[in-house]
Amino acid sequence: MFRIIKVLLIVAWRILFEYFVWIRRYAKNPKKYPLELRYQRIRKLCLFVLKHLKVKYYLKDIDKLNKIEGSFLLICNHLSYLDPICMMAASETPLTFLAKHQVKKYPFVGKCLIILEGRFINHRDLRDTLGAIRDIENDFKDNSNRHWVIFPEGSRNLKNDTVPLLPFFSSSFRIPLATNISFAITTQMGSQLVANKKKTYRYTPYQWHLLSLLSHQELVKYDKDGLQKYAHELMLNEVQSLKISEQNLIDSYYKKRRKGSLSPEDSNS
Repeated sequence: MFRIIKVLLIVAWRILFEYFVWIRRYAKNPKKYPLELRYQRIRKLCLFVLKHLKVKYYLKDIDKLNKIEGSFLLICNHLSYLDPICMMAASETPLTFLAKHQVKKYPFVGKCLIILEGRFINHRDLRDTLGAIRDIENDFKDNSNRHWVIFPEGSRNLKNDTVPLLPFFSSSFRIPLATNISFAITTQMGSQLVANKKKTYRYTPYQWHLLSLLSHQELVKYDKDGLQKYAHELMLNEVQSLKISEQNLIDSYYKKRRKGSLSPEDSNS
C-alpha cells in the first residue's frame, strides 16, 4: 500500500508541476504551438507516468505508423480511460483522438486530448456524431499529415473478460472511404489493468498490435459494411489471443518475482 501511495504522489506532483509550466497554456490555445512540440511534451509526460506505474510494453509493428506517408485513421478496441495515454506513450507518431464528451473533464487525459485538438462527441446525439465524422473528414482533406484515432466500440468495454468486443459504430468506417488516407487496424490489451488497485503483480503488460494497414488504393474494394466486418473479425480474433498472452505474461511476472530475477530495468521493452 505504501508503495502505491508513493507512486501516486510522485506522478501527481509531476503532472501538477507540468500543468502550471505548460499544460494549462497549451490547452488554452493549442494552435499557437506546433503539433510536434505539443505531442513530444505530452508523450514524455505519458512515458514518465507509465514508467512509475510499472508498465511494460509489448508492441507489434506499431513502428510502421512512422513510415506511413500522409494521413491515416487508426481504430482500436477500447478498454480504459487510460487508452490514449498508453497509445501516446507507445507511438512516436503524433495521434489525435475522438473521445466521449465526458473525457474532456478528466483532469489529465482530457487536457492531453484538448492540447492535441481532439474532438469530443456525445454518442447519444446523432447530429453531434455525424458532425464529428464530417469534422474529421474535413480535417483530413485540409491537412496532408493528420493521424486520428477512433474507438469504434464507442465506449469502454468494462466486461472484456467475458465480452471480447462491443458492437461497432458503423459511422467510423465512412471516413477512410470518403478521404484519401490510409487505414490502420489495431488491438490493445492491458490498459485496463494500469490503474487497477486490486492487482497483486508488480508489472502491468501493455500489448498493442498493428493487424492491418490498408492504403487508399486497397480500400476501394470495400464498402462501409464490408470494411466494418473485416475489421471486426480481425480484431476479435486478436483480442482473444492477446487476452491469453496477457495472463501468460502476468504469470511469468509472478515466477520471476519468486526467483528474484525481475529488476526495475526490465520495466520497458
